[in-house]
Amino acid sequence: AAEIHWVDPKAFSTREELVQATEARAQELAEELRQRGERPYVIPNGCKPLHSALAYAGCVLELLEQLRALNLAPDGIVTACGTAGTQTGLVLGSLLFAQGQIRVVGVSVSGRAEVLRERIRRNLEEALRFLGLDLPIPEEAIEVHDGYVGPGYAVPTPEMKRAVELLARTEGILLDPVYTGKAMAGLLDLLEKGAFRGAENVVFLHTGGVPALFADTQAPAFYPDGHEG
Repeated sequence: AAEIHWVDPKAFSTREELVQATEARAQELAEELRQRGERPYVIPNGCKPLHSALAYAGCVLELLEQLRALNLAPDGIVTACGTAGTQTGLVLGSLLFAQGQIRVVGVSVSGRAEVLRERIRRNLEEALRFLGLDLPIPEEAIEVHDGYVGPGYAVPTPEMKRAVELLARTEGILLDPVYTGKAMAGLLDLLEKGAFRGAENVVFLHTGGVPALFADTQAPAFYPDGHEG
């Protein structure tokens, strides 16, 4: 059975503070277990940065192989950016397997762009040290847009709702309201603004999360007016 320890989000003014508090509490609990002779494995919010970076670098390699089979090459990859592990790995993969020529665009679902950019840079430096590589990290390689978060993390927005409904109707693809829905809202807006002008192949990375569509806190955003079932 799972044992859950609750950290009250209302006690913190920013998501960054909440994440720090939950991770500190996890370390406290881990130390208590060590004192009892146990060997806890602590999984931080968003997974360990190094692990996720290496995994998603591999994702870029797999993506390149699949597109080459179709005689295509990606000009850009767009992804949701929460704790930044996914985007770190995609940028790493672009540097390792495409000479940094694939533009990686993160759409924040919670944090401020400057905070996420700095986190991605730190994570990239750690990954490159682990790999024994001395590669420059161009400033333009780390691109994050934070204009699509709305009122806060996991809080539905009209733009997210439109993006989720558009993909469901036109492509039969389900997005989630917390991550991919807001990321797609960002992509659609950036396309309208000409942010990808000249790019032929822009890949949207679907990172899952579809069950959140049916969560009690999310589903009402998609109910027709006056209907709750």
